[in-house]
This record gives sequence, structure tokens and C-alpha cells, in this order.
Amino acid sequence: MAKEGGHPAGHKNPCRRIAYSESQDLKNWTESQIILTPDELDTDDFYGMLPFRYADYYLGQLMIHDDVEAETLDIELAFSRDGVAWSRLPDRPKFIPTGEPGDPDGYMVIPAQEPVVVGDDIYLYWAGYGLPHDIGDSTCATYRGRLRMDGFVSLSADRRLGALITRPFVLQSDRILINAATHGGEIVGELVEPDDHEIRGRPIEGFTAEDFDVFRGDSVAHKLSWRGKSDLSALRGRRLMLRMSLYHADIYSFTL
Repeated sequence: MAKEGGHPAGHKNPCRRIAYSESQDLKNWTESQIILTPDELDTDDFYGMLPFRYADYYLGQLMIHDDVEAETLDIELAFSRDGVAWSRLPDRPKFIPTGEPGDPDGYMVIPAQEPVVVGDDIYLYWAGYGLPHDIGDSTCATYRGRLRMDGFVSLSADRRLGALITRPFVLQSDRILINAATHGGEIVGELVEPDDHEIRGRPIEGFTAEDFDVFRGDSVAHKLSWRGKSDLSALRGRRLMLRMSLYHADIYSFTL
């Protein structure tokens, strides 16, 4: 059953998507191509997206519109290497959720601009609305939030031991930095070489977990070290993997 305009009854826009087009002069544009569309995990539509450049990535504040029942707008995070092929986190967490009913942002949050980096902090700005999307005019409140550097997402572990291993990389610097925080826990790392017979890699003498100077603290740029040695110039140019274990800790990023 459809209403006037061809949409299913009770659903105003069953498949609003995000498209991409380019222009050199803001007059002539390439043919639009769909770059993000709701999938089987989505129950809502996309209202729009504010993309921005961050380090070597593009990040996007994707607005999610519940136009079936609640008429809310909240924000998820999307990411891309080239600005065209986009991905989202598997469990679709809310990056900036709406507040509670009755709050100035109780129904809608809309990104105001791209984040602003100041020192080791990232500042986010968004508008909040206290009425449903289909009500009409609503008073707007301006919000500002703060993240640590690279604090958009993290790999987290609680009392259960967590582990990660990177893809193989060629070390091109003399040190490895991590942006991480422990919460009464710790992080242990080791460097290994890729091995066809061992998926976890072959530990490198002097850079094993037993040699590692355990990290307990909070830093946006902690230099990894093994028995007090953080200079990795002897390994420069070699193909490596970084393997880490953690509990009661968050890792936000690492710099190779």
C-alpha cells in the first residue's frame, strides 16, 4: 500500500542514500554515484553526511533519521580512505546520540562543522533540537564536545585479556608510538616477523613481550620500548608486525 507520491504508507522516505559528485568549477558536475545506502542492519534512513579529512582518512558524521516512529536524528561515524568507498562500524554505535526527551537535544542532533584540532584535543560542534523532525520549527541549542587526539574510536579491553596484531608493514621510522590509556590495567607489545608457518608471526630477539617495558598510563604519544630501548633504527626497512595484549585499557591509534 502506498501513499500519494509512491512511498509505503507510514514511511515517508524508504531509502534515502548518500551520493557523490565532483566539479572543478562548481558549475559542471560528474554523474552522481551512490556511496552509502542503508543495508539489512539499518531500520532508518540517511538524512545526510558531513565528511571531513582527518590524517590519511576521510571521516563522516552520518545523520541517521528515524522517520517511521520517533522522528529523531542522531549521528554515526563513517570512514573512508578515498572519500568514495565508505565503511561503518559493524555494531553501528551512535557517535553523537540524542539526549533524553525534554532535553534541548532530545530529538535531533545535527553536525555544525568539521571538528577543530587544538593541541592534543579535538572539538566537535553540533546543533540540538528538542522537538521531533516532523513537528516543524524548534529551538536550536549549540553544543561542543571534546575528544582526545584520535579519540573517535578505540580498541578496548576490560578484565578479559584483549589482543591485536597489525597487518605486515615495512618500518620506515626509528620508533613506534601509541595513543593509549590504561585504567588500572596494562599494555604489552612485541615485534614479530611474518611467517608462512605461524599466523601470529615469529618473535624478534630483543623485542619480545618478555623484553617489553609494560605501559601503564595515559598518553597520546607513548614511545614503545624494550628493556629501555626505544630506538628501532636497527629494524628500519624490515617487514614486521606489531602484536599487543591489553586489559583494562584502550588503544586509540599507533604511529609507525
